[in-house]
Amino acid sequence: MAAGLDHGVVEDARLLLSELVSNSVRHGAGDSVCVIVDVRSPRRLRCEVIDQGSGFLPLARPAGSQEDGGWGLHLVESLSESWGVREGSTHVWFELARD
Repeated sequence: MAAGLDHGVVEDARLLLSELVSNSVRHGAGDSVCVIVDVRSPRRLRCEVIDQGSGFLPLARPAGSQEDGGWGLHLVESLSESWGVREGSTHVWFELARD
């Protein structure tokens, strides 16, 4: 995945993909998780994580929370340029960009 990509984009993508895949394994349904990585340019990347779950409401961690765990979507929101969840599914996507 790293060939020709900006180092910061690669590192952020690794962290966010790790968080989202971990969420899929922990909370999702089915036996597989699909990861799609679309390199749009050396400084722009779109990633998607899909499992067979029935969907969820995305909740980002509130500021000041001291709880362990549950920080994955907060990280996605903080580090990505844009992100979202396909309604009624467990298909989460994010885009990273560096100017």
